[in-house]
Amino acid sequence: MEKSQAEYTVERATFGALLILFGVGWLINLPSGLFPLIAAVILLGSAFYQRQQGWEVSGVTWFFGVVFAIAAAGDIVGDAFSYLGEFWFPILLIIIGVALLVRMYTERNR
Repeated sequence: MEKSQAEYTVERATFGALLILFGVGWLINLPSGLFPLIAAVILLGSAFYQRQQGWEVSGVTWFFGVVFAIAAAGDIVGDAFSYLGEFWFPILLIIIGVALLVRMYTERNR
């Protein structure tokens, strides 16, 4: 099924909002927990809106929305997840990236 112009618009707005957040976060030292909280609101808000419209939502959007929500909760609650962020989260990102590339490669060669 082909995406409508409205779907593309929402996806571009979501991506644009994330880019603005990353830029602001890079330039300004945001209070602890604020960056992942805003990222979670952007991603999960977009996902829920798209789902409400009856559109398909990428699993990546849901996944990273939840990851940012957990990170925000961890930052807000305290350093309970500090070890997760220092070591296991980057490893998880690498594994997911490799899996996405392998999946893309195997689907292309079918």
